[in-house]
Amino acid sequence: MFAVPTGERLTIQFFNASDQSVSAIEQSEVWIGNRTGIYRMILLENLHAGIFAVFALLLGIIAIFSGIYMRSAWSRQMCQGLRSLGYFILDAGVWILTDSKLLLLFTQKTGVAELISFLAFFTLGIPLLEFTKKMMPGREKLFGMFQALFAAQCVVYCVNYMTGIVPLTVVLVTEHLLMAVTIGFVLYAGFSRMRQRKNKKIMRIMIGYIVFSVCSATAFLFFYQGNTTQYSIAYVAGILGFVFFLADAACISIYEQIRENANVMLYAKMAYTDMMTGLRNRAAFIEDSSR
Repeated sequence: MFAVPTGERLTIQFFNASDQSVSAIEQSEVWIGNRTGIYRMILLENLHAGIFAVFALLLGIIAIFSGIYMRSAWSRQMCQGLRSLGYFILDAGVWILTDSKLLLLFTQKTGVAELISFLAFFTLGIPLLEFTKKMMPGREKLFGMFQALFAAQCVVYCVNYMTGIVPLTVVLVTEHLLMAVTIGFVLYAGFSRMRQRKNKKIMRIMIGYIVFSVCSATAFLFFYQGNTTQYSIAYVAGILGFVFFLADAACISIYEQIRENANVMLYAKMAYTDMMTGLRNRAAFIEDSSR
């Protein structure tokens, strides 16, 4: 953003543009007008991204803190799943925020914001699949393979960012295809397990993936049409629905863990207490005598 002198002619020129940068220049926008008006326009068009970023920050910190603080009371698998869910929510918040134009209000470092945005986007699948592994045990190798593919895709993007060997569009299309295949395999694995045994927790995860896939498909259509605002809104709606159902699945696991802990405490009490009189029983007498 820079001031244009009143009454002067404005000419914009690009020098030494590579094929990749020419594509980016052709997709860029130029706004000419009052600075306050442009700031207001940017804020209104991207307000959803700021609200979602705040929501993701709060919910992500809560999930990570719960996974760390409750290690002594809950199972290791439950705590790791909560931390993975928190990392995914924070990653999604960073991606949505940097993918919007909100940072233009505070900084002109659009290249840095774009780099962070792509890195956050390419790593979204890693904590998400880690959470899915904890909620759906038995498919660790399959989900681990997809995690490795997402990590490799992130490395490919970083290398291509420095070298520019292939157009960015090719890398993005590959990432989108990988996301689609991953969602398909997760849905297949989840519904296969539900045929064997109905499970509320897995059902919530499946509904979340379905909501996410529908909104992602809609976002892809907007993306390839060049409608970045609608693309971002569709993704925010998908991630919000996704996070809601994943958090619901996590709450079901927490409830099951609390109930299991309560049963253990009850059984421990029953082992040394006569339930009719409330007095300590023969097992307690023998233990006290041996001590």
